Amino acid sequence: MTVRSDIDYTFPTSPRVAEVDIASTEFVVQDIVDSFRVTSADVGGSGLDGIDDKQLLVDATGKDDLGGDVEVGITATGNDVQIAFQARTTPASSGTVTTGDSNGINYIDTGGTLIADGVVRGYICINFTDQSMCSVISVEGEGLATTNGLTGGLDNQFDIGDDCKFYEVEQCEISGGNWVATDSVGDPMDAILPTFGTQIVRTSASSATTQNQLALEAGLFNGGVTVDVVNGEPGTAGLIGILSQPSDNIPDARTIATERGLDKFFIIGNITLDTGDDVSDIHVVGHSHASTIITINPGCVCDNTEFLRATITGILDGGSFLFDCSINALDFVNGHIHNCMLNLFTITLGGGGDCHFVDCVSGVPGTDTSTIDMGGSGQSLGVRGYNGGIRLINKSGVDNVSLDMSSGNVILDSTVTNGDIVIRGIATLTDNSVGANVLADSLMNPENISDNVWNKVTADHTTDGTFGGELATKADIQAAASTIVVTADSGTIIEGSLVSGSYSSTLARDGTYWQILEDGSNGLTVEFIFSMATKTCRPGVFEVFGRYEGNPANVHYQELWAWNVESGVFEQLVEVFMPGGNTSDDTFTHEYFERHINRTTDEVKIRTVHNVISYNGSHNIYFDLVTLSCIEVITAEDMAIAVWEEPTADHTTVGTFGGDNDQLKKDIVRMLGLANENVAWSNMTWDTSVNPPRMLTGKINLYTDQTKTVRQTDSQGNIVYQVTQEYEIDGRTKDLDCVRTI
Repeated sequence: MTVRSDIDYTFPTSPRVAEVDIASTEFVVQDIVDSFRVTSADVGGSGLDGIDDKQLLVDATGKDDLGGDVEVGITATGNDVQIAFQARTTPASSGTVTTGDSNGINYIDTGGTLIADGVVRGYICINFTDQSMCSVISVEGEGLATTNGLTGGLDNQFDIGDDCKFYEVEQCEISGGNWVATDSVGDPMDAILPTFGTQIVRTSASSATTQNQLALEAGLFNGGVTVDVVNGEPGTAGLIGILSQPSDNIPDARTIATERGLDKFFIIGNITLDTGDDVSDIHVVGHSHASTIITINPGCVCDNTEFLRATITGILDGGSFLFDCSINALDFVNGHIHNCMLNLFTITLGGGGDCHFVDCVSGVPGTDTSTIDMGGSGQSLGVRGYNGGIRLINKSGVDNVSLDMSSGNVILDSTVTNGDIVIRGIATLTDNSVGANVLADSLMNPENISDNVWNKVTADHTTDGTFGGELATKADIQAAASTIVVTADSGTIIEGSLVSGSYSSTLARDGTYWQILEDGSNGLTVEFIFSMATKTCRPGVFEVFGRYEGNPANVHYQELWAWNVESGVFEQLVEVFMPGGNTSDDTFTHEYFERHINRTTDEVKIRTVHNVISYNGSHNIYFDLVTLSCIEVITAEDMAIAVWEEPTADHTTVGTFGGDNDQLKKDIVRMLGLANENVAWSNMTWDTSVNPPRMLTGKINLYTDQTKTVRQTDSQGNIVYQVTQEYEIDGRTKDLDCVRTI
């Protein structure tokens, strides 16, 4: 029999009230029966006014033993009595609104201590200034909470200066059977009296039997042990480890979990896992990224541990699974990382296994990026559906890497030196790797798309009516262009010393060299200045016939630089232009571009530059011929001018446009009325009845041969006009018609 001493009875009211002390959150039905019966007996002997001495506080049925630890379920009926759990009237946190919200949803207090005070979802917020209240939906910071909205107040707003308090709603439970009640006349009534800050859960026995105590208690643990290293308590007895009575350390929590067959740790607040803490094969569940930070020190045992809903940092033991976590610096990672955010720290792989990042994102705004250290060799990496920047370093093994990007930027460090790295999806790539086999053909970004369009083989795209079929090929351009080669206007030794010749020695390929000796302190730099052939010329190539004898060739060679007119600095065109170690002449060429042409002066500056800081005073460079080519594009206008300005004397073949040009000119002149040919009148008739006679009709004959007339040939002209004239009475011409007949 258990008689509870933490129950306060109020009898002069109806229904009567049995109030459980604030320190208790559970009332077992069997304890209700035992305690109420003892209290009824005490009251029955007290003779208090208004109380029926024979009326008990409770009746009960059940508890018949069916064997095998199974009993008939117990049902307790309160006689005109309700159970109440003492109201929780002490606020967990208090504050003053510093930023208002007219919607009454967002509570903001720059001096708040919500997280430190343990305020979480479900707490009640009362705005005493506004006389309104609401429930907390989430806590985003010490002074920031989102609510479901103030109600019942003056204006239901969070105004600057409002006094607000937060109260915990504590879950209390009546368990171990059925608790019901009847009023003073025997009618059913609510067996629970609600109180502020409490939530009552009744575990009813829906069948005719009850389970043993361990089975009942298992429901309170909700599948795991709750751990709060700040507000928990030590030990493993009783119900330590449930939400309302958390454990304060991992070893005790591990013992509780083992005894009760549980595999989860629910972490309240932050925790550091260290020597003596064993969370292997456990689901470690935080409250959120913001409210739970789990730090894992080297002494912690965490093989095959799953971490959920927390910020994680420290050293793992392998086979880990992280889900919905925020990841800071983390070492010895292998296993699976799903739906996580990678912060501005380095995640180091280890353990010789595979590591998979699935549907993860970068938590780093701006140009900085998260880093994955491949741990040298032994670890493979698969990244699927990643968003944001990611940087790979320290990869020396042949282990494979696959990066499937949803969006973002991939950076391969120069310490990535081996293995296949497959990159797909949508992202930019900064490849500083040395020796790794980077396969990024399937990567989509502006540079790749541009390269894949412009580097396509033209022969593969010739279908009529398509852009590929219509675009001019290189051969087309060459066919409509001419290349003009110019030599240097001047040459200057920037670094080095003259051995023989001058820049003039580079104007012809004749075995006469401009020979320059490398300076042992400052190297070897030579500048050439060219003038473009015409103002319309386009860039071509810079070409040297000669040699550089630097040795060893892999570190002594000549780079090619050109003055960038747009940026105002010299720009490297190619690193290895003239390799070292040559004992015979060869031809070296490289293109230059429009940005290297000063269109004001039509000038191009080119330099050959030694590549290293450490130089050798015995190396020579030999320039035999140095040229710059430029392309003169032939336009339709150029062709037209060339055709029409050809001398006519050069094109007289009969039957061609050139040969018939003279007759064409004559025809045009005649049509314009500019022909200077013979004209003759013939067949004229006269009116002789008047004096003087008047011409009535006649013919005008035009001759193409200037030597012929009517009288000379007695024949009509090549073109004949019939003329008819009419007169006025006074003899003036009235009408004159001239009609062509031939």
